[in-house]
This record gives sequence, C-alpha cells and structure tokens, in this order.
Amino acid sequence: ESAIEMCRLDPNNDCGKITVSARRDGDEMLITVADNSNILDDTTRNQLMNPSFSSQGVESLELAFYAARRIARRQGGDLSIEYRKAPNPCAVSIVRIPVSE
Repeated sequence: ESAIEMCRLDPNNDCGKITVSARRDGDEMLITVADNSNILDDTTRNQLMNPSFSSQGVESLELAFYAARRIARRQGGDLSIEYRKAPNPCAVSIVRIPVSE
C-alpha cells in the first residue's frame, strides 16, 4: 500500500511500476517491494522509520513504515529502505525475516 501511495504522489506522474519479490537468503526470507517513484529525497528516506517525522505530503507513510519495521523486528527480522539509482531508479523496501527448517 505504501508503494502505491508513493507512486500516486509522484510529482512527475511517470510512476506506475511496482515489483514484489521473495526469496530465501540463507536463514532469512528476503521480501522486496520496489517502485519507480521519485518522491524519496535523502532527508525523507533517512527519516521514514521515525513516526514523528512528517514528509509533508506522503500521507501516513512514516507511520506505516514504522509499524512494519516493528512487526519485522518482533519476528527477529528488520525492514530497511534504499534508493537505487542505476540501472533503473527505484525506491526499495526490504524485509528480512528469519526462517526455520
């Protein structure tokens, strides 16, 4: 839902691709959600996990990421966000959750 919201608010209105993938990475499940939105500047990206930060335009995005990270951490995992510039610029949310045999 957050990826969809980020695409909807893209000022260039050229967003529209969301890619979801999951794979095992050793003893963790790695789930990624990538979108080609252009609204995450460095300040916003660095503060997205802070529920008291307001990006002024991304409705409830900070709270959603904060809650998702707390859920992942309760399961022994984590959530991170990065921006990949090449070859295809995109914002990527990465969830890592431990898995057992």
